[in-house]
Amino acid sequence: MEIKFRGQYTKKQYFKGMALAAKQPRSQLIKRIVYFLVFATIYAVLIYHTLQQEGIESFEIARALKHLVIVGTLGYAIFRPAINTYTTASRLWKDPIVRGMRTGTITEEGINYYDQVIKKWNYFIVKRFTDEMVVLVSTNGNISIFPSHFFRDENDWNAFRQVVEFKVVEAR
Repeated sequence: MEIKFRGQYTKKQYFKGMALAAKQPRSQLIKRIVYFLVFATIYAVLIYHTLQQEGIESFEIARALKHLVIVGTLGYAIFRPAINTYTTASRLWKDPIVRGMRTGTITEEGINYYDQVIKKWNYFIVKRFTDEMVVLVSTNGNISIFPSHFFRDENDWNAFRQVVEFKVVEAR
């Protein structure tokens, strides 16, 4: 079995693939949001309590800015994974090699890029699927993005998805 692929990423596809590779489990997202809401509520109660006891005079602009910085930092903690993914994708997208043509073959042994050595299936530890894309993450953090248009036809695309489904064993 040998499935050929060839294509170039669009910027939208590349950023979507990077986001898909970095996608965290829903439980981690929920945990981050709960932490933010708990700390934001505590902060709001403290500010309200200070205003009730000491009046508006003691709540100067400097103190208000300090509170805004702290709440902003908490917000950053929630959105940090998305921010880091976007900045990494932006930095990598500037590299002409990333925007270049991708060609190779999919075999029973792994993925053979024509400009590199073969990457065996046990090299990949994470697989992510959407209807139009497959993203693989390797043991050293390298990301391989395969949009459906890289493949000659729907049969090759489905065969590739099936091979990935059976050959890539995700780490737990």
